[in-house]
Amino acid sequence: MKTVIIHGHFYQPPRENPWSGIIEDQPTAYPYDNWNQKIQEECYQSNCWSPVLNGEGQVVCQFNNYDYISFNFGPTLLSWIKEYASASYEKIRKADRNSIYLNKGHGNAMAQVYNHIIMPLANEKDRITQIEWGIKDFQHHFERDPEGMWLAETAIHPETAEELVKAGIKYTVLSPWQADLITKNGSDTIKAENRKELWQHPWIIPCPSGDLTVFFYHPGLSSDISFQHLLRDANLFYSRVNQELDDPGTTLLSIATDGEIYGHHEKWGNMGLSAFISKVLADDSLCISNFAARMDMENPAGTVGLQKGEDEKGSSWSCSHGVSRWYKDCGCNTGGKEEWDQAWRTPLRDGLNSLSNETDRIYEKEMARLTGRDPWEVRNKYIEVLLNPSKANQFYKENGPGKKSLSDRNLFFSLLEGQKNKMFMFTSCGWFFSDIAGIEARQNLMYAARTIDLYSLFFSISQETTLLDYLSDAESNDITKGNAAVLYTSQKFVSKKQEFKLIASIILSHFYDLEDLGDRQGFFKTISYKSERTGEVLHAGEIIICNFLTRSRKSYRFEILADRRLFTRMTVICENKSCILYPEEMPLSFRISLMKHLSISRNTSSQSISDRFYDMVSQLNEMMCLGMPNDNSLKESLDALLYFTLREITYLMGQEIEGSWMNFQEIVKTAAKWEISLPKDLTLWLRDILEKGINRWSKKDLHNRAEWERAYKKLKVILNPSWHIPGIPLTHTQTGRICDVLLHSEEGVRILNSRRDDIRDNFFQILNLAADFHPHSCGVSETDKS
Repeated sequence: MKTVIIHGHFYQPPRENPWSGIIEDQPTAYPYDNWNQKIQEECYQSNCWSPVLNGEGQVVCQFNNYDYISFNFGPTLLSWIKEYASASYEKIRKADRNSIYLNKGHGNAMAQVYNHIIMPLANEKDRITQIEWGIKDFQHHFERDPEGMWLAETAIHPETAEELVKAGIKYTVLSPWQADLITKNGSDTIKAENRKELWQHPWIIPCPSGDLTVFFYHPGLSSDISFQHLLRDANLFYSRVNQELDDPGTTLLSIATDGEIYGHHEKWGNMGLSAFISKVLADDSLCISNFAARMDMENPAGTVGLQKGEDEKGSSWSCSHGVSRWYKDCGCNTGGKEEWDQAWRTPLRDGLNSLSNETDRIYEKEMARLTGRDPWEVRNKYIEVLLNPSKANQFYKENGPGKKSLSDRNLFFSLLEGQKNKMFMFTSCGWFFSDIAGIEARQNLMYAARTIDLYSLFFSISQETTLLDYLSDAESNDITKGNAAVLYTSQKFVSKKQEFKLIASIILSHFYDLEDLGDRQGFFKTISYKSERTGEVLHAGEIIICNFLTRSRKSYRFEILADRRLFTRMTVICENKSCILYPEEMPLSFRISLMKHLSISRNTSSQSISDRFYDMVSQLNEMMCLGMPNDNSLKESLDALLYFTLREITYLMGQEIEGSWMNFQEIVKTAAKWEISLPKDLTLWLRDILEKGINRWSKKDLHNRAEWERAYKKLKVILNPSWHIPGIPLTHTQTGRICDVLLHSEEGVRILNSRRDDIRDNFFQILNLAADFHPHSCGVSETDKS
């Protein structure tokens, strides 16, 4: 049977502040807090619940695309998804289990080198750790050994291939441009020259320790998906695939792209992929599979030699010169202006290499002295703590010094954290784009700054001064940004202030009893907290914070000026440094939690809610009837009143506080009566309520008809709050998640399968399901497997 394999490389660089462990607010991602959230909703989540529509735009069936495509997730990204998007995380894990069933024991998921460094430019020890951490991360998430591993930018050279083989990796995926010479079984050696045989068969890279299988992707189709909008026409996509497979003797077609094309770079790209998958599943002559399964079906066509690349440093899929894009101005770039250059890449690489060499020397010496063990074996094992910080004590007991002390423990973990940050400063994105002032390069610089902080005790000369000397030669193309030394210094000041902001958030979380934030935020956990009132509006106290990664402890004194409910200013003091902060400077997540807390605490019962909002509705009616004031200030007053009223009541609705839903409807009806526009942000607030509701329904089986009727009524309020004012559109992902809830409830399945039922009709209408929608049309399920 002819086979098509589609691989999605899903990846985002680590974005956390290296001092705090928190992703800072990123306004360019609005209305989301940061780019991870934005891309999660547009892409990673959308591929978990991806619909196929009929000609009328109704949902015919839902796919978890990960059931059918080969995929890898960057380890740091998947850990973020696990913490902040658990529903997507579980669907991704389940898809790998489903694909094992579909592909005779071979799962779709591939591992990835840990934080996306360019392997041919890394030293041997870092390459080994990147592979080891990538394997351990994969085992942690998917509970099996990986068969394949994705290389950052598919960058490879012979040493990288050898290390993959030694680690037990069976295959990888490369661009056809990376092949130099091929030797077909029983034939002479010839130039590869982008021959179509490359992507029609698996090949072998011979290595000293064994063979590494390699699959090359089809360059035309992969490029057209990525850059020519092929996903907009599933029929054309399907036709193109069949056209390629019609070539005599061809039974395999491999495609590989960045995974973010399926919904983020290409809007609705996930739906184009689902429509294509549905066509393949309906075609008895074609199957969709993964690379590991194909290895079982077909022997390699021969051996392949790799392109050496410029300066013989290796090759990649995104630099026509090899891997030059990550160390010099080769001409490859993304974004920016035509006249810009990338001469900054060389001093950035040289400066970080210099810092890396010095930190490795210190680490090797100090870790060996401290523990008497192989320092690099200890580092390779440290992934156990990164994946599960609760194992830190056991890890220290097994790998730390014989004599245990708090100072030794701090030193032990600081040395390891320094090594982690050192590798993070080589994340490939720092060199990929057009200018060093970009967010990716600045993030790498902050990992370098954190490395210097952690190892500062051991430097005989200032490594920061040495690094700044290199960075001063890395000029931004934007003259207003200066050089990389200026960027480093200014960004470090901002990033370290974020650490104080996080400490302030933790202090205020205790001060206001904000349970949703908890004792642990980012890298920090509260050891002790005490506060007392020292004046009419002044509170003072002390908090001891532990960094759960380095195990270091710090004491912070604080003063909070709080008149009535909301604090107006606070001061945080640590050693000889202090920071004054105001409410508007706090992280967005904290401000939202505090607003929610103040709203809920102000409305302690359903009666107080009714009284409060009845008064607001009455006030609104009176102002409109009297027409006072009769100028633009009336509209401004009403807009402000509605904004803050609806913001508060939607907090209460999200907490399922009795009376809030009824009062919300009254306010919306009154606004409709007087033709007053609702705030634009209401869409975001209602969507947040819907998300909370779906999460709540997912965790609680709705056992009876009455519970489903209540769920439907709340959906109707959110999606269509009044006849006059349109509600929020239900996203395809939300439709899929609600269908999942129905399918995992005995009563829900009964509703979906019933022929004549008001609730069924209501749900089909509100979820925009086609009349022929059926639970068993939703791809692979546990019941199918049994």
